[in-house]
Amino acid sequence: MVRRMCIARTNAGRVCHANPVSDSAYCYRHDPGSAEEAAEASRRGGLRHKAERLMAASVDFQGLGSVDAIQRALEIPYYEVIPLERTTERSRTMVSAALGAMKLLPFRELADRMARLEAALEARLDPMKTITFPAEPDESDGHDDEAA
Repeated sequence: MVRRMCIARTNAGRVCHANPVSDSAYCYRHDPGSAEEAAEASRRGGLRHKAERLMAASVDFQGLGSVDAIQRALEIPYYEVIPLERTTERSRTMVSAALGAMKLLPFRELADRMARLEAALEARLDPMKTITFPAEPDESDGHDDEAA
């Protein structure tokens, strides 16, 4: 079976390999009947990508590759909706972020425990090396009992 391809050429002079729209020899982007619509869609897509990059830079978003990064991604929408008017959507966003954070907590604790174990193992394997152990999480209730 022979595959149909758009007969237009790209700006670089290569053949466009996109599938043509039905009843046309051109793909959506190159079809003269949809040129304005395709140009607007391309413009909106470019604006969206630019906005994503600007937003990522403004909130220091580094992706979702670590527990810290995921925690930051959950905090961003939470802090953004706090000053908004009290609505159902605002409440849903806040509850959703809180549920996500709640699910993340065991992984945060596990990552902290792993860091302490790795530091202890490294100290055991190389006793001459000075190791600073990560701090234990503070499990106090926030009250200073000694200040009384």
